Amino acid sequence: MTVQADGRILLAGDADGQGLVMRLTSAGVLDTSFGTDGDAELAVGSSTFLAQVRVQADGGIVVSGHASAGKSAALVARLQSDGSTDTAFGISGPGYTTITHSTGTDRGFALTTQADGKLLMSGPAADNTRFATARLTTTGALDTSWNNTGPLGGSVAFTENGSAVVLDNDVVAYDMELATAGNYSGATVQIERSGGADAQDVFSATGALGALIEGGALVYNGSTIGSVTANSGGQLLLTFNSSATQANVNGALRLIAYRNTSEAPPASVQLQWTLADGNTGTQGAGSNLAGSGSTTVNITAINDAPVLTAAAPAMAPITEDDTANGGQTVASIVGGSVSDPEGTAPGIAITATTASLGTWQYSINGGSSWGPSARSATPRPCCCAAPTSCASCPTAATAPAPASPTAAGTRPAAAPAAR
Repeated sequence: MTVQADGRILLAGDADGQGLVMRLTSAGVLDTSFGTDGDAELAVGSSTFLAQVRVQADGGIVVSGHASAGKSAALVARLQSDGSTDTAFGISGPGYTTITHSTGTDRGFALTTQADGKLLMSGPAADNTRFATARLTTTGALDTSWNNTGPLGGSVAFTENGSAVVLDNDVVAYDMELATAGNYSGATVQIERSGGADAQDVFSATGALGALIEGGALVYNGSTIGSVTANSGGQLLLTFNSSATQANVNGALRLIAYRNTSEAPPASVQLQWTLADGNTGTQGAGSNLAGSGSTTVNITAINDAPVLTAAAPAMAPITEDDTANGGQTVASIVGGSVSDPEGTAPGIAITATTASLGTWQYSINGGSSWGPSARSATPRPCCCAAPTSCASCPTAATAPAPASPTAAGTRPAAAPAAR
């Protein structure tokens, strides 16, 4: 119960299995200007119970409680000041949002309105074994900026080139009307990277979930519960059939695994889960509605070794005693024979020299000036890609220039180079 600023009284509860909001005048008489002859009914699922009623600053009326359809889900609904349904509110249906915290019974016994119009709802969850609180935006959507979580909101760890990891081993998909019907026929679940699908994201199956082959059957625990509509280009889309019971849907989703195929992956990837009910009218008025949540994959990158192909880098020959030759860029020496998965610029290291045959020098300004380059005691990059240059300066009246240096690593392009 709550009292409006004008003294009129609002009551919330249930009657004959339906949620009921009544308004009385300040004298305690039924206010027939409200709803239908003084009351507004709310029917969600097979039964609805309202526990709290609050009046917002704009005169709108919000209520909380729970609605049942095989299980009880916490419920928030909004009415206009005259008792009519606020159809601009709600993500589960016109005027209401149901929230599933667990596979057991969830209720919304406490409700309050913040100064910015957002709603906080609390109540027992998981068959009274837990207590849950959720915040909703002014439109009735879950506020995923609060507590940094959405309907899923968890995170998992993946290591580059490692085995796939299960995304969420206790995820719950729930829709009031489909749960009441006993199956999720026509509903879909889509998983892809937030902001758009990326082909680096690969989805697979574990345990009792059959292989997720695009265009093939979706099999869980030996039963075909739908089809794998898409599983390529970083998008997984599953479509359920009449064998997709609540238990089968949740069981299958909890066995979906993920891996990232990039050799230079990002530090983390946020994957968006979207459950669409596929409504064509059999679930009531309204179009195909959807709910969503996310899972964050934290990725540990691994430094991959550079690769030297069979065709070893070589320098162009020079004339004997040519101590002022123009040298050549490291890029022209290395060519395409050195690659690095991380994309680091390839370079060379001088690991051995014959002092009697001359010296190596380097330039980082296109050959305008040169400096001596010492041999690396321990093989390490000392010469990087263009515009750096290398040159061999033979000792006068000696044998031809020494052999080309050995490519042994990589280093950022800003590093000095050698000739």
